[in-house]
Amino acid sequence: SENSPKVEQLISDISWDGELNWENHKRTPFPHQDIGVRWILGVEQKSLSDSKVSGALLADDMGLGKTFMALSAIEHIYQRQQISGETKKPALIVAPLSLLENWKDEVDKTFKHSPFKDVVILQSSAELNEYRMGGVEIRGQSASDDCLEPKYSLKVGKYFGPSRLDLPERLVITTYQTLRDYQFSMCLIDWGIVVFDEAQNIKNPNALQTRAAKGLKADFKLVATGTPVENSLADFWCLMDTACPGHLGSYQEFRARYISPILKAAGDEVEEIRARLGRELRIAVGALMLRRIKEDNLKGLPLKHMYAGGEFENWKYLEELKSTMVGYQRDVYEGAISHQLENEESHALTTLMRLRDSSLHPRLSDGGRLDIPKNAKSARALYGESGKLVSLLETLDRVRSKQEKCIIFAVNKRLQSFLSVTLGQIYNLGPLSVINGDAKAVAKRKSVPTRKSMISDFEAKEGFNLIVMSPVAAGVGLTVVGANHVVHLERYWNPAKEAQATDRVYRIGQEKEVHIYIPLLHHPEFESFDVNLHRLLTQKTLLKDAVVTPEDVIPQPAGVGGVVSGDLIDKRITAAELDKLSWQQFEALCVELLAKITDSESAWLTNNGADHGADGVLLNNSGNILLQAKFTQRQYDGYKGIQEIHSAKPIYESAMRSSFGRLIFVTNSPLLAKRTHEIAATCGIEVLGRTQLLTYLEEYDITLKDILSRLGKDRLRV
Repeated sequence: SENSPKVEQLISDISWDGELNWENHKRTPFPHQDIGVRWILGVEQKSLSDSKVSGALLADDMGLGKTFMALSAIEHIYQRQQISGETKKPALIVAPLSLLENWKDEVDKTFKHSPFKDVVILQSSAELNEYRMGGVEIRGQSASDDCLEPKYSLKVGKYFGPSRLDLPERLVITTYQTLRDYQFSMCLIDWGIVVFDEAQNIKNPNALQTRAAKGLKADFKLVATGTPVENSLADFWCLMDTACPGHLGSYQEFRARYISPILKAAGDEVEEIRARLGRELRIAVGALMLRRIKEDNLKGLPLKHMYAGGEFENWKYLEELKSTMVGYQRDVYEGAISHQLENEESHALTTLMRLRDSSLHPRLSDGGRLDIPKNAKSARALYGESGKLVSLLETLDRVRSKQEKCIIFAVNKRLQSFLSVTLGQIYNLGPLSVINGDAKAVAKRKSVPTRKSMISDFEAKEGFNLIVMSPVAAGVGLTVVGANHVVHLERYWNPAKEAQATDRVYRIGQEKEVHIYIPLLHHPEFESFDVNLHRLLTQKTLLKDAVVTPEDVIPQPAGVGGVVSGDLIDKRITAAELDKLSWQQFEALCVELLAKITDSESAWLTNNGADHGADGVLLNNSGNILLQAKFTQRQYDGYKGIQEIHSAKPIYESAMRSSFGRLIFVTNSPLLAKRTHEIAATCGIEVLGRTQLLTYLEEYDITLKDILSRLGKDRLRV
């Protein structure tokens, strides 16, 4: 990646290169953690002399020790202040409720002697009442800001003497909600360093807790998150604006530069533009962000093995993970597809939900539930109705033979409950713990299990054990290094969310090799929901040197969004179906259509992602053709498409040793910019616009089956 060295250099230049004193630490840091602490100290030093720098974004992957690095950096800052005689101001950690105890424990695990005089957990079920003298200070967002008299409800300032909250050398740990509720008092305090952990909690610039975070007075703000971009680049702007206000300009400026061009791009250009802007943004942020990922082969991480029920690059094929739908499961699956085709108003997303649920178990389709069986024998019979659940049992047998532990990830709550009881019956484990959105992070009564206590109980059992988790609930701060096997039974449609779930076990501190399993249910004739989703999730390449949105994928198995099975597969494409296609299906349609119009002997789609500017190649006696297709439902400036097909010609002529007399640009855009036709005429390129395209579709018979089979054929690589 051409930009990484530049960013690496900026980070290296800013990092502290003096001696670091690790004597008070209980363990030696890993090399990447030493670099991380030096980087925090370097940016903090810079902030003392440069008013434009007030904080930084620590965006390492989950499980690389951000908590450790933040605490170590605070200790080193205190050491420096001790020597120079400066006041050691109080430090603040803001984190989700489930992580407050975790931070306090980490102080004990990291240091032989705590660098803090004391640690206060400022939360209602802990020590908040000792420092509170009134109700919450929060106001409704409707109140106008300027006529409001702030209310101070915490004991802050010298007037309260030793019972004040803001004593020097104190570590205060609180939640985003408490910060929001007592924002006036918290903003009165002169903090030394503030750490925002799992900082995606302050990604919304309009939320009160984000405003409170931005309003805190601190010498240095460290914003820490494993997911700097969760849903949109706007999240990233907000995090950076909290760490270092103004560094990326106003939101309006940021949007115009980094977000709008992506929204305006045609379907197949989006990835390239997103990557280019993401690299520019990474350079603009420069040394103020540090992000290392697991793929960097960092010391301290275990080996990771990835298995799937199909042949995919970077995945080991495991036969027991592959199943093919039969009987009732296949009937329900195909029924969902037929229903969509027969009902115009049936929404594609509804069909996807049905395909997803019936792939897990046919009885889950349309909100159905699985009855709890009486015993292990009945449980196994129910599992036998789903190819995927049979694969699950075979995988768990493998884990049991090794006497190791496994996490099973599933999103559907009805399925989670069913797995908890039935796997307990089958493997004699009793009902398994389920960690989902209902599981408590903190409980007032000891008898109520919390996420932490469930994990402790799960890890404490000797040998084989199982636990069920939701990939969403597992996204924040849960460490389960007692397990080293993970089954993604039902998957989130976002590769970043799935990686976070895997990170529960694949992290620093994991002693054993980690095994990841993806069971895939296949359809005997065409691409199934599972296989399509897996292909899409694995295609989302990781751009290490860019700041990009981890896009949700929308599965497009055969049969959804106009692509079909059964009787209706022969339905021809008309104007109504055209805009329902995906851009890949549109490219296939263009190749099929032009092959019929020109009576070509050979026709290919080109290789995805490395097509050198041509989407299709057609060979025939009346002149070979190169084709570029752009799928968009908006107005389109075709300059880029024309440019691509023009530059493709010499590459394909050289590679195929034949001349291409016709270059054709096809689009379904309702409105093409005027200059498209002018540039095309200059370059000798034919433009096939929407009107002409629809005329051809009336004349030539192209069916959904044609598109499907074209997408299934080998592609031309040059």
